[in-house]
Amino acid sequence: MIKNAIFVNKLTCSFKDKIVLNGISFAVPSNSTCVIIGPSGCGKTTILHALAGFIKPVSGEMKINDIPVTDFPAHTGIILQEYALLPWFTVFDNVAMGLKITHHSPDSIKKKTNHLLKELGILNLAQFYPSQISGGQKQRVAIARSLNLDPEILFLDEATSALDAMTKEQLQDLILSIHQTKKTTLLQVTHSIEEAVFLGEQIIVMNQSGIHEIIHNPLVGIENSRKKLAFYDMCLRVRESLESGTQHE
Repeated sequence: MIKNAIFVNKLTCSFKDKIVLNGISFAVPSNSTCVIIGPSGCGKTTILHALAGFIKPVSGEMKINDIPVTDFPAHTGIILQEYALLPWFTVFDNVAMGLKITHHSPDSIKKKTNHLLKELGILNLAQFYPSQISGGQKQRVAIARSLNLDPEILFLDEATSALDAMTKEQLQDLILSIHQTKKTTLLQVTHSIEEAVFLGEQIIVMNQSGIHEIIHNPLVGIENSRKKLAFYDMCLRVRESLESGTQHE
């Protein structure tokens, strides 16, 4: 088994000639979860876009499953804040799109897509269009579309930020369940301290200069963790790290 699903070493990226990531390094072990948190403009999304092959770094090394990143990595899915659903496709067709592009048989596409829609609780929406469903339902469709190709690694960019509190927690529960049942490696960007603590076995706290601190969090996967005092203690720990990182910039 590959020890680290994601490996980043001295990564530097720029935007409009301004350095937004300056020599950052971290690794995410296979079958684990990592959440990146920090203030707006600190380069959180830039990390995901670099790892996805969307932008070319100034310097540094990036590997996905020991393979250098030059394009969108194999066996990887990405879920964006804006959902990126095609409005002229039904829910079923949006989710099935990847299987069609990779030339699966019609029977295989129907069976696998319907099974996944049922698993995520949206089979009844199969023939609806994105404009006819809620934000939480759209996010489930986006997750289903990524999962339909059985990714080993999932990138999530503020995947729950536009949702109300209860829908956000339901999606967080779903993301954690996907990780636990499918052994998927997760790398997620968020602004939410509570989401970072609920989902991140490793929490990368960033400031405007790069990585301020990496916190190891043992609470992920504990039943009813949100109701436990240790959860709020860890939230306070992350909050203090964020504040300390800002003060030392």
